[in-house]
Amino acid sequence: MSEFTSGYLILKHDEEKIRQFPPPKLIYPQNDNRRPLRDKLYGKIPDETPHFFIKTLNEKWSVLLIDDTGNATTESKVRLDQWILESSKHFPLLYFDTHDEGWDYYLFSGGIQVATVEVRELEYYMRVDLAQTRYPDVKDIHRFFYENPEISDTLRAEVENSAAYRQAILEQYQNRNVAAFEVFDVSPQVMAELEQILSVESYFTDRLGQVKKFKVILGFPEVSWVSYHYESRDLRE
Repeated sequence: MSEFTSGYLILKHDEEKIRQFPPPKLIYPQNDNRRPLRDKLYGKIPDETPHFFIKTLNEKWSVLLIDDTGNATTESKVRLDQWILESSKHFPLLYFDTHDEGWDYYLFSGGIQVATVEVRELEYYMRVDLAQTRYPDVKDIHRFFYENPEISDTLRAEVENSAAYRQAILEQYQNRNVAAFEVFDVSPQVMAELEQILSVESYFTDRLGQVKKFKVILGFPEVSWVSYHYESRDLRE
């Protein structure tokens, strides 16, 4: 994945519920070494900048973007997690993100997390593990693959033909709980389409296309390069 997106999808008509009961602000310690680096690269976020944004996407969907651009304190993370669970008793939230390693979703409803999927490019990581076992003296496995493409291809084929590989892919979708998406007023047809793309078969045939299909099927294709960081960059000093 080359796209970086993160946020909580909500139904548009639930925006006001968040404004009336907003999420707690994450607290960053003075020794947070990630925050100063981001400030230097992208500009400092003014103190008066809201710690969350609600962005309307279309007639049905909005997205809640929360400031999570650093190493927040454990206590403040716990408060935010509690807020998410408590809020989900009143309206459903779907955390969705894409990143270099893959994409994820976590669906919260009724005070609990009811569904989750974490999709990764498993073959490469399993190939690295296999190479480290077979060639323990190699210091840089990534360079080793580059300099020894035939060995890399052989290990790839071994991984892809293994039962462990298929099982690992299957486990990514075991908590998908497509039926839980009913809380977002989706039709049976939509749920049937989700069943098809959130599967081992879909992973093999169109892994990179899964996330795009997921967004289109649910009706929020606008969620692309969306995050608190992107929304706040015009306000940076």
